[in-house]
Amino acid sequence: MEEALSAFPDLPAAAGNEERERLKKALEEKQEALLASHVALTKAEESVSFGKRMLEERSRAEKELAADRAALEKAERDNEAERQTLEEELISLKAAFRDAEAHWQKTRTHQESLSDDADGFAIRQREADEAWKKAQAASAKIERDRAELAVRIAQFKAEEEDVLRQFEAWHMTRQQAEALRLSGSMEDMEDLARRMAELGSVNPEGEEEYARQLARRKFYEGQVADLAEARKGLETIISDIDRTMESRFTEAFRKINEEFGRIMQLMFRGGKARLELTDEAHPLEGGVEMYLQLPGKKRQPLSLMSGGERALTVIALLISFMAYRPAPFCFVDEIDAALDDANVERYSRMIGEYKKKTQFIVISHRKKTMEFADTLQGVTMAEKGVSSLITVKMKDYVE
Repeated sequence: MEEALSAFPDLPAAAGNEERERLKKALEEKQEALLASHVALTKAEESVSFGKRMLEERSRAEKELAADRAALEKAERDNEAERQTLEEELISLKAAFRDAEAHWQKTRTHQESLSDDADGFAIRQREADEAWKKAQAASAKIERDRAELAVRIAQFKAEEEDVLRQFEAWHMTRQQAEALRLSGSMEDMEDLARRMAELGSVNPEGEEEYARQLARRKFYEGQVADLAEARKGLETIISDIDRTMESRFTEAFRKINEEFGRIMQLMFRGGKARLELTDEAHPLEGGVEMYLQLPGKKRQPLSLMSGGERALTVIALLISFMAYRPAPFCFVDEIDAALDDANVERYSRMIGEYKKKTQFIVISHRKKTMEFADTLQGVTMAEKGVSSLITVKMKDYVE
């Protein structure tokens, strides 16, 4: 650059410096442009070289693709030929399978026919064996019957000889005896003799006895009819009583259930409680289940509750009975033993609300319970060995 500026020696000093700076700046710009041109040229050359390589690779790839295409086409032709061969073999195998299946079906049919024939032969053989056994039994029976008949014939001949001898003793001929013969077989004669023997001796008062027994039978028949009518009436009464009991029980159960749920909420300050019948279709025959869900707890049976919770639940159930139908008095023995002071107070207040309708007799050692009592009774021993009963009316001491 200095050499290029030295070519202008005649320029004034100030003007020369400005011109020098301008030319120096222009020269630097030209050099930068030249350098950029060299860089662009280098990049162009690299691009051309890269393009050549890409063309070569593309040409090589096209050749490889052509070779692969040719190989694929050849493989496709081979696969097509093999597919045709396999299809022909499949057709022949299907035909062979159909023939084999038809032969198997025919063989199976023949086998079933042979099995049926064998079963039939076995059945016929059993029938023949049974027939042979029956024939043997029949033959044996015929032999026995023949022997019995021979014995009976011999007996008949002996009896006939005895009868002929009696006829001779009575001076009767055979023809006269035949004229006196009764109609019927020998079996009929034997049956008639047996029936006459069963009649026993003749009862001369038989007609009167029959009349008495007939009157007795009519009397008993009237009694039976009265009993049947009474049974129907009793069944009707029982049915009416059952319907009335079921209606009253259902109504009482509904009211007690409502009171139980309300009192449980008062006792436990929340929660849910209800009673359910195990057999709603037959309430008098089923049982009662108790469903309880205390505040902050899941539903659980009575057996899994604490002693205090069980005691409060029983108290709530007792008071719900009292609310439905108050009793003249109620006897409670140590029911508050498992309760803490807060629950004893709630229990005592609940008893205090219902004592206007029912007189409660409470056995307790809890002071909170005694605070709500109207009268206190206790046993003391002022002297050793001498017990005395003390009665205190609270209204006399509490204004």
